[in-house]
Amino acid sequence: EQGKVEAMINLGLCYIKGQGVDKSHELAREWCIKAANEGEPKAFECLKWLDENEGKSTTTSSSPPRQSKKEGDNDKKETTTKQSSTAASPSPQQHDEEPDVCCICLDELSKDVNKLMRFTCCGKTCCLGCDKNVMKSTMPDDLKNRCHQCRKPIPTTDKGQIEQLREWVDKGEAWAQTTMAEWYRDGQYGLKQSYVMAAMLFEKAVAQGDPEAMYDLGCLYDTGRGVDQSFKKAAELFTMAAEQEDV
Repeated sequence: EQGKVEAMINLGLCYIKGQGVDKSHELAREWCIKAANEGEPKAFECLKWLDENEGKSTTTSSSPPRQSKKEGDNDKKETTTKQSSTAASPSPQQHDEEPDVCCICLDELSKDVNKLMRFTCCGKTCCLGCDKNVMKSTMPDDLKNRCHQCRKPIPTTDKGQIEQLREWVDKGEAWAQTTMAEWYRDGQYGLKQSYVMAAMLFEKAVAQGDPEAMYDLGCLYDTGRGVDQSFKKAAELFTMAAEQEDV
């Protein structure tokens, strides 16, 4: 997942700076290489820094790249889905479960959450490309503006969007907890911005093994927003997210 790759980068930077872990360029390089193998551009920036500063003292080395952060109004991520739905991690799969599939093309879902959208009415997920194809089709607008799976009309207000998502939060769905946490963190859809509420919801999703929540909560601990600042806790969460196996 995207959170997993970003966690690899932040973990590598934790080892570079010695934040929450013992400083180690060797381990930093190991995690940056893993992220580079996943195609993460910032990993190459980190590897370049390691090459250029190998063997230099802290007084002569240049400043390392900044950590990836997703918290705060200045760090809001672009919305890649229409208001009726939300991009979110596919539900963590057990080894004996069938993989999550797109509700339109029925292909296995991408691990990259930026290529997905999830409907808050029925909780089903589809490929962002499939949704774009539907919107470009000659289908009547009334049908386009319905869930592709359950066919319920898409909420047209922030209140309707929040009410639908809150139902899934109350049911204990990790993807919904993570999404609602991100909305509180960024003050989206009419919610009053609250790092405390965001941290509480991320904690619930982390307890269910959601790697996106692990990364997001790690960022909050790294900056001390909504929680007591702890580089050690941030590094632990980045490690948990980075070590999540694709199952």
